[in-house]
Amino acid sequence: GMGIPGLTDGKAKVYIAHNLNWLDVEIVAEMKIYFPDTKIYIANDASVAALAEYRFGDIQNTTNAVMITLGTGVGGGVIINKKLFSGSYGVATEIGHLIVGDNFYDCNCGNNGCLETFCSATALKKYAQRILKDCPSSKIMDDIGGDFDFINAKIIFNAYKDKDQVAQKIVKRFIKYLAIGMVNL
Repeated sequence: GMGIPGLTDGKAKVYIAHNLNWLDVEIVAEMKIYFPDTKIYIANDASVAALAEYRFGDIQNTTNAVMITLGTGVGGGVIINKKLFSGSYGVATEIGHLIVGDNFYDCNCGNNGCLETFCSATALKKYAQRILKDCPSSKIMDDIGGDFDFINAKIIFNAYKDKDQVAQKIVKRFIKYLAIGMVNL
């Protein structure tokens, strides 16, 4: 089984996976080259994560649940009436593309204001790079040696724990938009 960070037909094809730069990839055919005698299943990665939590984890005794995955992007999985829900074309649970505000850059999907542009590791890095240009006095700058390419979510959250003011601003923005997304859900 493969969890794909994007839209699939649930059988053989990835329609689009923005963060992998995949468009119309016949992933099952590609995998069959290496595993010719193996049955291969594909689905959206966040949906698979929600299904795993429903079968084996914290939401296994629920009827309905929503799971948000935070990483390079923002994903979601939804359980309705004890079944995994993905909608007619598998896009119903693309939580990262809920519009939650105006942002200073466009999402990989082409829209502006997607939750993913506020609440992913990528979003944290981009926002940190933007505000550190005007606020170079930060533990984050010390930790990255002044090289913006080394900024990552772990460095930002570590600086937040140390009460760094720039990190506080970055994380508070993250929390604000994550809360807006959760209320919308």
